[in-house]
Amino acid sequence: MSDSKIRILPWLWHPTNLVSSWLLRLRHRVTVVSHGRRPTGAVLVAAKHGSGWDIPAMSWQVHALLGLRSNFQMGSFVGYAVLGRIVPLLRVCGGFPVMRPKEILRLKERRGLTKDEAMQVMASINAEADDVRREILDRGQPLVFFPEGTRDNDHVRPIRGTHEIESAVAASARGVSVEVWPVLLRYGPPTWRRDLRIDFLEPFGVAGLTSNEIAERIHAAWTTAWHASASDGFRGRVSP
Repeated sequence: MSDSKIRILPWLWHPTNLVSSWLLRLRHRVTVVSHGRRPTGAVLVAAKHGSGWDIPAMSWQVHALLGLRSNFQMGSFVGYAVLGRIVPLLRVCGGFPVMRPKEILRLKERRGLTKDEAMQVMASINAEADDVRREILDRGQPLVFFPEGTRDNDHVRPIRGTHEIESAVAASARGVSVEVWPVLLRYGPPTWRRDLRIDFLEPFGVAGLTSNEIAERIHAAWTTAWHASASDGFRGRVSP
């Protein structure tokens, strides 16, 4: 039996992607703009996070452009009575959980754990996430992440999530060819069919770059594209 930590099941992934992309297009008028070449090798897709629709949007478009199934990080949902039950389904569709420090309080409240016990749970979940990221990149697969750490369609926020970037730097040090693909997703005013513009920006290699330099380049790429798309009716602010 394979000891792979990647849980995608193609027979379930493809119909899920088909249905979710259909629902996305039903609710949105989608415009996709590709700037420059498409990346090769392992790809860290750094997507600006504006809506819960971002995950099906990225899954659909990364597959359309690269012909590959995306992996993506998600909340651990530990302590959620309903969402916690669907984690196995999300796993076979490409998701894998990480746990942020802000989830410690929820875990303590909903499971009655002490702080030390909650910290141990977080350490265990995140250690497995590290292994999953390593395997994804070593296999040359796409890893989608949202480095702002929160959803905001009105601002370009600072880069907060760096674990994925650090995994890419570590993979590069092992000799894996890794590229970062910044993607800007912007939603228009809320309507039944909301405008959604997806800009796939110029990818860049991580070899020779530090995590901070990569984060700065992602933020700079988003910022430039954000200002450029303002003429199309999308408005917002950029945080330093």
